[in-house]
Amino acid sequence: MRHLTKFSILLFLTFFSCSQQIEEGWESVSVSFSRASLETFTEQGITEIGIYAYLKDSMVYGKNLPLNDGNLQIDLPLGENLQTFAVANADHLTDVDSLSKVVVYQDIYAQKQVYISNVVDLTSDYSVSNLSLELKRLVGQATFQPRETADELNAITRFDQLNVTFTNVGVAYKVKTGACVQQDITISVDRAAG
Repeated sequence: MRHLTKFSILLFLTFFSCSQQIEEGWESVSVSFSRASLETFTEQGITEIGIYAYLKDSMVYGKNLPLNDGNLQIDLPLGENLQTFAVANADHLTDVDSLSKVVVYQDIYAQKQVYISNVVDLTSDYSVSNLSLELKRLVGQATFQPRETADELNAITRFDQLNVTFTNVGVAYKVKTGACVQQDITISVDRAAG
C-alpha cells in the first residue's frame, strides 16, 4: 500500500443577509475556502466540491459546485436545524435524498483520492457566523507490482487472458454511519493489453 500523508481541507460556511431573498424562508449562505485549501485542491486535481444539507433526514440542498475563486453561494432554509457534509473527487453518490442512506463511491480502480467531511450539525440562522468542515481522505490505494520483469512477463504466451479478483475491497462509504461498503473487484488483462 502506498503511504500517503494525511492532510485536511477546511471550508467555512458563513451566514449573511442577502439584499434579495431567494424564496420566502430561504437564505443564501457563503462558502469560503482558505488559500491553502484551494492550493491543496489544485494539487489533488479537485475542481469542484459537493455540498449536501439535510433537514431531519431529507435533503434540502445537494450540488457539486465549481471551486472558481473559492467563494460559493448555497441556498438553505432559514431558521432550521440542519446537518451537512462536503465531498470531493467522488465517482458518484447514491440515495442522496436521505442522509441515513447516502453512500459515496470511489471510482472502480481507486485512482482518485476521495475526500469527505464528517456530518456536522448547524442552525441556519445568524447565531453562528462560521462553521468549519474538515475534509479527510476517505481511502488509500493499493499498487501491485509483479516480481517478474516486463521481458519475463512478455515471454509468457500460454494464456489468453488473466483475471485477478480482490475480495472485500472497500468501494464506498456510508456517510451517516461511517460504514464501509465492500465488494469483490475483478481486474482483467490480456496479452494485447501488455
